[in-house]
Amino acid sequence: MTIELWEIAIALILLPINALIFIARRYQHCSLAIGAKVFTGISLIAFIVAAFALGSFAGRYDLRPHQYEWPDNWLEFSGALLIGSTLGAIWMWFISREPEL
Repeated sequence: MTIELWEIAIALILLPINALIFIARRYQHCSLAIGAKVFTGISLIAFIVAAFALGSFAGRYDLRPHQYEWPDNWLEFSGALLIGSTLGAIWMWFISREPEL
């Protein structure tokens, strides 16, 4: 597996989006707003896992190129989880907005 710059750029773009969703729903306590905050928390954990996997991938690839199996799987999994949880947070953010009067 090769890691391309667009994958890293997408992860770096999704992180502030999740932070803004979390901040926007900070004082709301309805179940949809809590769901949006949970999804942003999951995406933050996925971003941290992806960062550790990318660092391990880079370190192991330079030192021992034949032993880099585990970061590939975790990097793919965390990337998919990051995109999925961000989409879930955006969906919950949209449906938890208060109706305008």
